[in-house]
Amino acid sequence: MMFMILGVGLFLLPILFRRLWGVLEDWREERAMAELLAYRVRQARAAGEYAIDTEGLW
Repeated sequence: MMFMILGVGLFLLPILFRRLWGVLEDWREERAMAELLAYRVRQARAAGEYAIDTEGLW
């Protein structure tokens, strides 16, 4: 019985790891895009512009 539970756990571990890695990857990508947008907003404000280039974002 103990080996069966251990086997199931070892089987599920890579699946859970891949799912967690995907969530972390998405979070990092969203954060990078938000930082890029903030950078572009600062650039536009410094140049006195009202329009922001959103090309390549999301």
